[in-house]
Amino acid sequence: MRVEGLQIDFPPLTENPFSTSPLESGQESLYVGRLDIRGRISKHINFRSNRRLLIVGEMGSGRTSLLRCSASETPVYVHIDHISATNPAHSLLENLYSQLIDYNIPQSRAELAHKIVEASYTYTSKIPLIVIDMPTVETSVMTVALRDALPLLERLKAVVVVVVEPKQRSILPDSIIHSFASIETLEPLTIDEVKVLIERRVSSATSSNFQLSTIDAEYIHSLSGGKPSEVIRFMRDSIDVSLHSGTSTEVSPNAPFNSLIETEKYERTQPIFPEYTNEETILETNQELEITHDSEIIDASLPWQERDSVEEILTSSDPVSEIFGFDLDLEGLSDSISEDEPIDTFTYSATPDNEEIIIADSNPQPSIDAGTFHGLLGRTRGYKKSNDEVEKMVMDEESSGAELWVSEELITPPEEDLDISEEDSAALIHDEIGLPEIDIEEFDSLTEFEEPMMDEKEVEMSTFETINSV
Repeated sequence: MRVEGLQIDFPPLTENPFSTSPLESGQESLYVGRLDIRGRISKHINFRSNRRLLIVGEMGSGRTSLLRCSASETPVYVHIDHISATNPAHSLLENLYSQLIDYNIPQSRAELAHKIVEASYTYTSKIPLIVIDMPTVETSVMTVALRDALPLLERLKAVVVVVVEPKQRSILPDSIIHSFASIETLEPLTIDEVKVLIERRVSSATSSNFQLSTIDAEYIHSLSGGKPSEVIRFMRDSIDVSLHSGTSTEVSPNAPFNSLIETEKYERTQPIFPEYTNEETILETNQELEITHDSEIIDASLPWQERDSVEEILTSSDPVSEIFGFDLDLEGLSDSISEDEPIDTFTYSATPDNEEIIIADSNPQPSIDAGTFHGLLGRTRGYKKSNDEVEKMVMDEESSGAELWVSEELITPPEEDLDISEEDSAALIHDEIGLPEIDIEEFDSLTEFEEPMMDEKEVEMSTFETINSV
């Protein structure tokens, strides 16, 4: 198996040795790099030097594999990867107690802390390794747990290692940072370490010798940036493509890590057709045509006595009907036109010779049963208004609030011409002047008490003078 783009010749492999899962205890031979950090942790365990270490590394930097491989140096390995967010410190102590002692956890926190400290001093040759690595826990929850459990962690006779990411390291308070004896930062792998990592993984799945060239190691290092998880993922995908395809796979220098997977998916989605020569294809086509012509076309809707033979069906076929899907008989069409009956003339033509005017009032209006509103309906129908008349609207000044515009006829009714005779005109003037009507009898009764009685001539003279003075 060969990866031509990288010039890598893989020997026969029993499995794909590149897995992104963290290494377990007992796989120390596959771990590469960070020898100085592993050496210091091993030294603290063997010389019973209780320490609190802070390891800073990104996800995929190999921090979990580093600590799991160091578990072989210690009598007891405790790995806490999750705690409860409701009571972080107590949850941390409960996990520590269950892995270090047993699952009969005391209810009292004081008793819980006392038994944990007492159990850490029972190991005489080497001290335990306690790892707090919680990648899925929020930084605020982890900060509260470390702050509350810090007094207990300082009393333990063990090597306590807390693993955080660089962004979590910047959030931790100084009181927690200063409690650690040292801070270890995981650096990327070098080119030589990448070369050794690939060689060890391949050698674990084969009995043959395998050597990786420095050029390929430099290329893989440039793609992965020295991050162990990226190196392993790239090699895993390369081997998977080579194994599934059964042929050599060329890796483009500019291709991303997932290009090999995409190539494999594309090959799987392509339809698989058998390879035929031109002669075989022509022969099969002729056989299909013969089968089609030899087969009978049967109309199942007709009885078998009335069915036409295949020859009659083939001879009756017309190129026009084959193209358009129907039979075109021009002679039959002309005969049918001559046999058609003449078209009836309608009362109103769609294209009249003269301009016909339809008067709406010429037809009587339909009768409507309006019930009690027959009078209103009659007045409505009888009302006709000339188009020349324009109703004049004026504003009603007497209305309050919003402006009200009404017809001028409602405000000032039209003046009526009155025919008055000459005799009635004097009476009209008399009414307009407003002269009081003098009742002679009442006047006589009033003057009887004040003045002596006057004769009729004097009364007439006085009345005449009064009228003339006006």
